[in-house]
Amino acid sequence: MFSKFNTGQKLLVLVLILSFIAFLTHTDHFMASLEELETSPECQCVSKRTGKSHNFCYPQPRNPGWYGKKFNCSFLETLEDLNLLDDPSNAITLQEAISNKDSLVFVSATSEDHFGISMRSYQAVRKYYPNHKYVLFGLNISEESIGKLPKSDLNFEFREFDASLYPEYVTNFKRYHFKGLVMAEAMRDYPVLWWIDAHMEMIKPNMIENLFEEISDNRMSKRYSELISYDQSVLNILLLNDFLDYQKYYMKKLDPSFSRMH
Repeated sequence: MFSKFNTGQKLLVLVLILSFIAFLTHTDHFMASLEELETSPECQCVSKRTGKSHNFCYPQPRNPGWYGKKFNCSFLETLEDLNLLDDPSNAITLQEAISNKDSLVFVSATSEDHFGISMRSYQAVRKYYPNHKYVLFGLNISEESIGKLPKSDLNFEFREFDASLYPEYVTNFKRYHFKGLVMAEAMRDYPVLWWIDAHMEMIKPNMIENLFEEISDNRMSKRYSELISYDQSVLNILLLNDFLDYQKYYMKKLDPSFSRMH
């Protein structure tokens, strides 16, 4: 096998072979670890509704064989209520998501101290998209503020976020535990949504059209995520497992279309 190579070339070939064997071994170990994780009694939570077992240990994608302490099984019922286990019944493909811009739903949330700028954010969206569904979640806002919500907008919906359904720390809204849960509640009903923080103001038209065009032209490959952010401040959530490829999520070209209100 090595008769036609000099010593240096033989060494290089040997290194490549050993590296390939190590890669295969590493990959097999990774897959075996995940398979073991899925069936390990230490990681399982059993649904009282369906009797189905679910893995509640989080595997680290970048550290094969490593996984975290099992989450509390009391969260299982909540995940079932939010339709987050297995394949959600309303899940659609990215191609289906961008096939009809009118199906996109704007979603936001506000506490009492953000109510004023939240209404400005809503009005900015309505300037460019007067007919799209807009769902606002209230974070324990006052009856006075509820009375100021737009009543003539038939496509506006207000929902009071019920934090009592979740662990007590969720009620501390300044720590933003509510945000992912609000999104999950919205996604349970609307598979295509655009989350807008209360302090973000849309300042340019054709946002949905530009977004869908960018997805269609450049982001249909598996390299890109179906979660897309235009605000770099929220990337810490998206990049927990993929921090080396932030462009998968971050669409910088949308930045000039929004401004931050104070």
